[in-house]
Amino acid sequence: MKELRWWIILIFIVTISVNLVYFQNIQRLKFVSELRRSSQVIDVFLDGFMRSISTGYFQWDDFYNAFVLSDEEFIRENLSYVEEDFPYVKRAEVVKRPKDIASEGLYYMRAIDNNIIIYFNVWDSKVKRVIEDWLVKVEIDLPKLIQSLGIDKYFVPDLRGDVKISEVKFKSLIPFLKPSQILFSFSFSILIALIFMLMVASHSERLTKIKLLEKISFIMEEKDPYTRDHSKNVAFISLYLADRLGLSRKEKELLEEASLLHDIGKIGISDEILNKRGKLSPEEFEVVKKHPEIAFSILSDIKGAEVIAKVVRHHHERVDGNGYPDGLKGEEIPLLSRIIAVADIFDALISERPYRSALSPEEAIKIMGEMPIDKSVFKVLKENYKEMLSLLRGVRR
Repeated sequence: MKELRWWIILIFIVTISVNLVYFQNIQRLKFVSELRRSSQVIDVFLDGFMRSISTGYFQWDDFYNAFVLSDEEFIRENLSYVEEDFPYVKRAEVVKRPKDIASEGLYYMRAIDNNIIIYFNVWDSKVKRVIEDWLVKVEIDLPKLIQSLGIDKYFVPDLRGDVKISEVKFKSLIPFLKPSQILFSFSFSILIALIFMLMVASHSERLTKIKLLEKISFIMEEKDPYTRDHSKNVAFISLYLADRLGLSRKEKELLEEASLLHDIGKIGISDEILNKRGKLSPEEFEVVKKHPEIAFSILSDIKGAEVIAKVVRHHHERVDGNGYPDGLKGEEIPLLSRIIAVADIFDALISERPYRSALSPEEAIKIMGEMPIDKSVFKVLKENYKEMLSLLRGVRR
């Protein structure tokens, strides 16, 4: 139980870790995508804004002449138009030319203290003459700008941010993980752990019940010296044949459980009939023939043992249709049932019985050759019975 608890904890941790890593990668991809899109949007907008405002406000003769004539009122009036026409312009003013701003270009953008500052050279209409000592400084209201561009849902200007867009630092609003993703991860991991726990509990319950039935079957056989170790022998022979027939590991596991329980139905047959020292009467034999159905009823009540129940039910069927309880023919009989039938008959023939002495393996093989049993399974037994019996004796020592 303690080991199961640790397995459940491990599955919970692994599942939640995988989920969180998955959602983290989704958020990271979203961040990269939005960062690229936001950078393109701001860059394209600012480039278009700077070109249009330079052409429309700072490249015409009247504005140029106002600088030459020091007409401050005209200049101030026109700069106020810039502030009014563009809501994301915080301030437009005339400043002395900074040393690092050349007079050749139309405009220059700087990010100063996380604010976007644009310097515009003042030209005449033909862009032939420029004001050398002065230029126009336009400060952008960055929060208003990113809000108008729809970027404020993903990024906010922040000097401590680690994301740069147009030389401005931003803080990402895209979470490392969403609360809904964390909640889903926890819930999903708990669900997986519970499913695993239920599966293990169900499997454990099935194994416990099957092992208990096997123990009961062994106790029944131990009471009779003639049937002692019969189920174990049948299981060994069945697995030997299955291995030579190339059955899968899963099939062999089912076969072993079914062969160990193939006679569990005899628990419903009276000891007087089972331990009778003489030949059974037809009526008594009809009672004994009920044991596969009794076994089927017992095993069918165990969840997950349905296949085993079916295999046990049909281990007395015969390929010619004269077996019991359902009179199945040929391949209508499950392969595992046909294997158990061969193993059951062989072990019974070479074992002592109250009504006859044990036959030699060779005599048993000869008799079985005339029986309506699966020929391909019998062929494997016939070709390998000496090696198989040698291995069986080694196991039983």
